[in-house]
Amino acid sequence: SEQKDGDENLPIGFSRPEELAAAGRKAVASEEGKDASGGVSAEGDDPGLKEVGADPVPGEAKGARETGEPAEIWDALQILGANRIGHGVQAARDAELMETLRERGVGLDICLTSNARTRAWPLIKDHPISLFLRRGVPVSLNTDDPGLFGTTLCEEIAKAVESIDLSAEDLGRLVLQGVRSSFLPHAEKMEQMQAFQDQILKLSGSA
Repeated sequence: SEQKDGDENLPIGFSRPEELAAAGRKAVASEEGKDASGGVSAEGDDPGLKEVGADPVPGEAKGARETGEPAEIWDALQILGANRIGHGVQAARDAELMETLRERGVGLDICLTSNARTRAWPLIKDHPISLFLRRGVPVSLNTDDPGLFGTTLCEEIAKAVESIDLSAEDLGRLVLQGVRSSFLPHAEKMEQMQAFQDQILKLSGSA
């Protein structure tokens, strides 16, 4: 994907590992001394699978980011300084990686239907989103490509409740993290966070 001048708040998508590596080298060469963490995200679906340090989570995992290797997520963090990862579901296979994501506050864009359809994580009931929540990894629910996968955000939330048995508190965390991980200007982000928090409190009867 291309990023035009002035679009530094937009995510950058990489569909193949070689694109990610090339972009990293270009960023280092052209932006030396500049903070590389702003507005950089990585996503892709390169095939491949290898075991990484931690015990695998139940479920058939094929690849990283959506499909690929956890090592590719490490590359996104270490080469590009990404502060948001498209998909990132394979991070569930690497305990150290999950801890790093938690410590750095790097958000994962989780797409349940997409993960099932692409076989990245075939069974939604075994999806590691609940593991990410327990480990404190920032995660949000997303549709990926609603036209292709025939889903909506409301349907993704319903699947999370019905198949994974997430609590109302979990859903609130997912919604708020979606705003927190966005590339909105800071002031607008804080305004949206407050608006969503008020609605969550009202729905929960705490307001």
